[in-house]
Amino acid sequence: MMGDPNIIRFPVLGSTNDHLNDVHADVDDMTIIVAGRQTRGRGRFGREWVSDDGGLWFSVLVRHDDPEHAFLLTFAAAVSVAEAIRKAAPGLEPKIKWPNDVLIGQKKVCGILTENVIGGRGRGSGCDSIVGIGLNVNNDPPLDTSTSLSHELDRELDLTAILDSFVLVFSRYREDFRRRDYRRIIDGWKVFWGSAGKQVHISTVHGDLDGIAEDIADDGSLIIRSGGEVSSDVEKVQVLEGDLILPE
Repeated sequence: MMGDPNIIRFPVLGSTNDHLNDVHADVDDMTIIVAGRQTRGRGRFGREWVSDDGGLWFSVLVRHDDPEHAFLLTFAAAVSVAEAIRKAAPGLEPKIKWPNDVLIGQKKVCGILTENVIGGRGRGSGCDSIVGIGLNVNNDPPLDTSTSLSHELDRELDLTAILDSFVLVFSRYREDFRRRDYRRIIDGWKVFWGSAGKQVHISTVHGDLDGIAEDIADDGSLIIRSGGEVSSDVEKVQVLEGDLILPE
């Protein structure tokens, strides 16, 4: 078992992921960098993530030897955020949108960006994964497609208590990952999966795909059932990387 996480706080950083990448060789597994505000926060595909005061912006270092399944650390973080929200804000029903967003209703409240450093700390085939989490708590997100916990509840929440709840759950999933018990991570994630059995649109680097979100594979890829109404026309496709769009 690992020791207690080491939480390091800064009032302002450019990016908690970037800072942890700079220092990853000198810190321990489960080091957590927290910033009161980020000036260069980002999401997947380099998209800007506005990180004003009042939000919970942090990154977690996970040392491991399983780069093939590092994608599942995003899943572990997403379900940990969802459970932390459910504890801090009874009455809210967080849902996870594959692969890395947590929603309240149809609006995004959290995004997750996992970046890998192969051979971290000079460990050859080892991998350092940096799991960045941006959770809108007491801030006012600028997009109509986003929301914050305080906006949904009409009151402010305790950032430290939410982070503590996240760490407690994520630590358990981190141990599952260390033991290569991926099914426990996926099963926990699917409790909050909001797209199961629904029509979805996926945009990938190889093109777009429409179909029914049917299942999640052991590597975290999304299994889409596409094709015509005749059973012989139906095709199942696994998508590991892409943007999922839910119909209005």
